Amino acid sequence: SSESTWNASDVRIVCDYLIEECISPPRIAKFEGQQGRAPVVIIDSIRNQSSEHIDTSIDEKKFQTAIINSGVMEFVSY
Repeated sequence: SSESTWNASDVRIVCDYLIEECISPPRIAKFEGQQGRAPVVIIDSIRNQSSEHIDTSIDEKKFQTAIINSGVMEFVSY
């Protein structure tokens, strides 16, 4: 079978990539320059639509922590 399964390491790699993609685009700096403040983001629930069991609550917390620690965005709870 060519099916592959996701493990915690795979999820971490994808999550790290998505976090970097969210906090590094030039439009964040552009927004702050135009508005005089960092953009505010809301992280909703991350839904797993695959057939694999993935605990997405861990990823939600990781996103929230990364945004707070990045200093380029403000985070508000949903």
